[in-house]
This record gives sequence, C-alpha cells and structure tokens, in this order.
Amino acid sequence: MTALTPRQRVKANAALSLIALHGHNPRAVQNAAKARMAEGYPAAIAYTKALEAFALNVPSMRNTLEIALELVGKSDDATLSKYDAALNHYNATGDEGQLEGLAPMIVEDAKALAIRNGDATEADTLYWDIQSALGVTEEAFSAEPYQPEAQAPAEPAAPQPSSFQFGNPSQIAPTAQPQQAAQAPLGYLQSEMGYRPRPTGEQARREAGVPLGGIEYIKTEMGYRAVPTGVQARREAGVPIGSDA
Repeated sequence: MTALTPRQRVKANAALSLIALHGHNPRAVQNAAKARMAEGYPAAIAYTKALEAFALNVPSMRNTLEIALELVGKSDDATLSKYDAALNHYNATGDEGQLEGLAPMIVEDAKALAIRNGDATEADTLYWDIQSALGVTEEAFSAEPYQPEAQAPAEPAAPQPSSFQFGNPSQIAPTAQPQQAAQAPLGYLQSEMGYRPRPTGEQARREAGVPLGGIEYIKTEMGYRAVPTGVQARREAGVPIGSDA
C-alpha cells in the first residue's frame, strides 16, 4: 500500500480541515479513506474516493475542496510548509488563528490560479476575500451539530471519475474495483455527475426546499437556509472570533 507523499498529506489535511470548518464530520471522511486503504487501495486513491463520496453527499462543498486541493498541489515548497504548519496547529488545538493569518496569501494565490486557468479576469478578482477565493457558499455550512461517530459518507455502487486532483486512478487496486452497473442501483439516483445516494429523511426534505423541524429557518431569495448559530452566527454578525474575541 502506497502512503501519502508530504504534499498529498497536506492536501488531505486541507480538505479535512475545510470540512470541519464548515460544520461537517471530517472523521467520517477519514474513516472512509482508512477503510479503503484496508481493502488495498493506495492512500491517495483512498482519499480521492472518500472525498468524492463526501462531495456527492454535500455537493455545495465540491468547488471549495477542488480549489483548495489545486492550490496545495501547485504551491511552491515554502508555501506548502506554511500550509502544513497552520493545518497541523489547527488540527492539534482547534485554533483557527494561523489559518486566518494565511488568508491574504491564499487569496492572492487563488486569484493568480483563477486568472491563469481562465476562470476569472483581474477585474473579476479585484475585490475577492477568502470566501470568494475558495468559492465558499452559505449552502456548504452544515445546520447539523458535529457528530464524531456519524456514519461515513455513502459511496455510489459504480466507480466514478473524480474531479479531485489527488492521485492517479490507474493505481487503484484491481481487487478493490467495484462492479460496473448498467443502470442506477437500488437506492441511488443517476445524474450528469454519475450515481449519487438517493436522499432520505432530512436530506430529502432539504433538497426539496422544505424547512426541517427542530431547526429555525429563514427564507431568502435563494430559498430556505438555516438560521446561523454559534461561531457561524458570530461570524455573520461581525463579532470577533478566536484570539481577537
């Protein structure tokens, strides 16, 4: 089994940290990757599959994760070292201070990357902040409390090409490849992106735009959204967070 390279390890930590910062469960994604490694997948492919499964369940985070992984992948060694130190500090302490300190650098790097890729012009990026740079949307924030023991994200029954630049798909262990399916398996929906688990319960109601019981909602031009609480509410109200509080 091939372990993560130092750069791939920073990619994994960046993705897991962003998942946590959005109120989702990074441990479930990490456990899904470990389970794949136990099946014989190289670590890079295992994390690719785990992140792809997560993005199928939380599509509003796909763009942010893609941008973050591409930024890490194309950073020079000095920048990579800064990312590594800040991510390790956040994972060890929960303190976002060092990550917030890197925000200006991340914005400038994201601007340069978007312009180079033809995704934006200099005029488009003139007033970008960290949310704009990473493609952060309100829909990506979880309205559910953090559940460390939550079940790992569901995976489609058929293999899917991943948009995450993490590893070489040709490295997938032959014994671990899922069986191809001619039609959507039971419990899955087929879309332009491939198969995704059929939403149930609260997720199905959320996708249908129906407010969920037990959670206070407000209606906006974009539809319903959960009333922010905790850190997210303080952030939207402009209240200092962390060491500046």
